Formats: sequence, C-alpha cells, structure tokens
Amino acid sequence: MYFHDERVADLASRVTPSARGELETTTLNEIYLALDALHVEKMGLGFAWLDTGTFESLKDAGDLDLRI
Repeated sequence: MYFHDERVADLASRVTPSARGELETTTLNEIYLALDALHVEKMGLGFAWLDTGTFESLKDAGDLDLRI
C-alpha cells in the first residue's frame, strides 16, 4: 500500500519505462528514497501484498481467501 505526498505527480513524471516497458512504482519509491523522503512501515501478520496490475491478477486477488 502506498501513500504519496503532493509531489507525487511531479516526481512520477520523471519515471521512464523499465526494461519490460512498464512504469514501475518501485522507481517512484527509489526517487523518494534518493530524496530521503521515503517512510516505510513494516506490516505484521494478517497482511498480504498482492500485485494486481492486470485484470487477471486483480480477479485472483479478489478470489483469494486470506483467513487464518
């Protein structure tokens, strides 16, 4: 989960396509890191990170049962 400040649109305009031809959120996070403006919080048990960059992966995430 990402939350960005009011600079995000300007900083995102600096992101260029990766080797796989996509604009990567990781690149934006690296820009914030270089500006010493990246704040990370580690999430504990009960949280899951799911890549939902395609319709299929979004559907898969919706179908996932994460109950413990």
